[in-house]
Amino acid sequence: MSERVVVRSRAGARTRAWLGAVSVVLALSGLAPSAVAGPPEGPTEAEREVARRKYADGEKAFDQKRYRDAVELFLDADRIIADPAFAFNLSETYHALKDSPRALRWAREYLKRAPDAPDRADMEARVATEEKALKKRGVQQITITSTPPGAVLAVDGRDYGPGPWTGELPPGTHILDMKLPGYLDVRRPFDLGADHAMDLAVPLESLVVEPGPVEPTPAPSPVVPVPAPAVEPAERPPLLPIGIATFGAGAASLVAALGLEVARARAEQDARDATIQLDALSAADSMDSFQLGARVALGLGVGLCAVGGTLVAVDLATAPEGSADEGDPSPVTGWLGCGPAGCVARLILP
Repeated sequence: MSERVVVRSRAGARTRAWLGAVSVVLALSGLAPSAVAGPPEGPTEAEREVARRKYADGEKAFDQKRYRDAVELFLDADRIIADPAFAFNLSETYHALKDSPRALRWAREYLKRAPDAPDRADMEARVATEEKALKKRGVQQITITSTPPGAVLAVDGRDYGPGPWTGELPPGTHILDMKLPGYLDVRRPFDLGADHAMDLAVPLESLVVEPGPVEPTPAPSPVVPVPAPAVEPAERPPLLPIGIATFGAGAASLVAALGLEVARARAEQDARDATIQLDALSAADSMDSFQLGARVALGLGVGLCAVGGTLVAVDLATAPEGSADEGDPSPVTGWLGCGPAGCVARLILP
């Protein structure tokens, strides 16, 4: 770098003491032709050579007071490599153009890129000078960044595109909106003071929830089969005694029917033998009564015998295991019929 390249401030012909520091930075970054270190990661050697040429052309344009040309050349070099030297020269050039907002922006950028620069105090004085100039205009500068970068931002409803963004706002309270795909939208107020520029860094919260440690699922407990409770067989009703009693009552009814039939026959004979009409009529009435009673007793006896016999048969057929002879019992069959002369039942036991 030529030693004749000296940037002067607005205050007069005072030579800046930044040349040595900038030369060191350029050498370390690979911009200076005398650099002997291997090329760092980033721009290629061809791109570095382009940046060196634009930097040198920018110095010439500044010396010739072609400040607009110098700004464009320094900006082109800075787009290739964000070097502190470019930020410093841009601040000086914009200061020469009396563009306080841009002079302040690049002065602040220089301090961020070279926090240990030997001329830091001088550049901080430049920052203070430009801040006072903006205060007189009723505005102050703010730089808004997001983490991660690239969030689209708006201030007080006015869109400024993706950040980072540096601009001037009236002092006071403002509303910031930020949006970035995959992150929660941000809306927050901030207060901008009138005396100093402000840096506002906003961390964004991701919409993707980081999975936590997966706890092992406990193995299911073995299923122990529970035996079904034993069902006690229901106590069978005593059908046999009831059947026998019913059958006996039926037999008694049949005997009574037989006796009434005998009495009917005698009454019929007496009616035939009577010589007096009144005796004949009385014997006939008795005959009819005995006949009706015989039929009722016969029907009742047959029915009771059928029911009793059925109960006895069912009792024998459904007797518990071991209470009967070996082999399955034969089914119980039978029939019951009634006619004008009475009812008759037949039961076939196994």
